[in-house]
Amino acid sequence: MKQPDHSIFTSDLLWTIGILVLVFALLRALVLPRIADAISQRAKAIEEDVLRAKQTREAGSPQEKEPEHFRGQIDEADQDVQRMIAESTERVRKQHDELMETCKEDIASRGAAFHEEAESLREKAMQEIRAEAAKGLQNDNDSDPEAPTLKH
Repeated sequence: MKQPDHSIFTSDLLWTIGILVLVFALLRALVLPRIADAISQRAKAIEEDVLRAKQTREAGSPQEKEPEHFRGQIDEADQDVQRMIAESTERVRKQHDELMETCKEDIASRGAAFHEEAESLREKAMQEIRAEAAKGLQNDNDSDPEAPTLKH
């Protein structure tokens, strides 16, 4: 490390102090007033905003008064919705009951038609079976005259 030279130490010290005083004077004269003005303007704006907010709160803003009005409208709309839901539910129930009744009647009529057709087909099948049996017996009688005959 370099050792200080005591012969020029005093003059270096004086120059350093002089430059620091000059820089401080320039800062104080030019920069600090601008910073102080900006800070005071900002403080003034904040105070005005706070004062305006207090006045608005004390006066009662329209937004604070309107929720009661809106609550009434919302309650009316809610009642309308509940009424519409009840009406729709009742209408759907009636349609459901009507459709169920129609389906039951359709099932009953189709069931009756099915039973009639089934009975008709059964009778027809029985007649065919009897005819085949009679034909079979007659064929047997033709080949064997002593066999019993089927009488209708």
